[in-house]
Amino acid sequence: MSDVNPIPDGFHTLSPYLVVNGAAKAIDFYKTAFSATELYRNTCDKTNRIMNAQLLIGDSMLMINDEMPEFNC
Repeated sequence: MSDVNPIPDGFHTLSPYLVVNGAAKAIDFYKTAFSATELYRNTCDKTNRIMNAQLLIGDSMLMINDEMPEFNC
């Protein structure tokens, strides 16, 4: 058996990942409604869309990114 932990530190067994139209607005909403803490945000230099963001709500991680229809996402 390997000593590698398949669940990264700070994550639980199940961590939702949302793909939305308007991730920045959704993040602002989660901050206001659920006191979410934004831990990480990576945006595309060309489009300014969010490619990946991580929010902590309570002790749970939520990941989110903008829709990217040109990649069928």
